[in-house]
Amino acid sequence: MSDTNLQRLVDEVVAEVRPAAGAAGLQVVVADHDEWPTRVRLDEPAVRRSLSQALDFVIGALPVGTITVRLDPENEDRGLWKLSVGSLDPAD
Repeated sequence: MSDTNLQRLVDEVVAEVRPAAGAAGLQVVVADHDEWPTRVRLDEPAVRRSLSQALDFVIGALPVGTITVRLDPENEDRGLWKLSVGSLDPAD
């Protein structure tokens, strides 16, 4: 585990998958990016790999729409955060 710039990590992973998403007619956005904590303690290779795999899965499964990467407080007292990947159907 190391102190990591989470915004940079997410930006790098999203930049890697954007061409595949665009080729599939999808858009990838990061929600409330500026409100995220900059430095967090995490296993960077594991988080990078998990985020990349989650985005690849959604890109392969979603026919149209927007893929959103979010960070939400899981347990603010303990400083825990939840990074999630989801889709928004344009019909919603």
